[in-house]
Amino acid sequence: MWFNKENPNTVFMDKKKKIEDFSHSKLNVRMSPDIQAVWEYLPFPDETFEMVVFDPPHMIENRPLDCNSIFVSKYGLLRPQTYRRELFQAGKEFWRVLKKGGFLVFKWNDCSRKFDRVIQYFPNRPLFYQKSKGSAGQSSTFWAVFQKT
Repeated sequence: MWFNKENPNTVFMDKKKKIEDFSHSKLNVRMSPDIQAVWEYLPFPDETFEMVVFDPPHMIENRPLDCNSIFVSKYGLLRPQTYRRELFQAGKEFWRVLKKGGFLVFKWNDCSRKFDRVIQYFPNRPLFYQKSKGSAGQSSTFWAVFQKT
């Protein structure tokens, strides 16, 4: 997502210490987060950031096949039993660390759950969102922008 991952004005956080290089796949991802933490409990003081970008795992499944896929190894997996609580807690945490007037950018792909079903777990309605449709029969990706007032 970032054009310049070395930008000193950004902090990259992930629950994995290091995300492997998957250059043999079409997705070609190699990341090393600045901070290892979970998004339900952010290790930052209140009102730290002017912008937070949240790109959680989009797959919500618990079938063994999903858990072993390359996509899941790269990006993670949400569980049907806990994803609602996790997204609600994440929304509260992002709101806590945002400065007044700050923005939350939320990316969601509706491959497992429709956007309308997950957006309800955030503190308020987005200012706007953009939907990009995949090829015929494929899922759509949504980018939603919220502002803390």
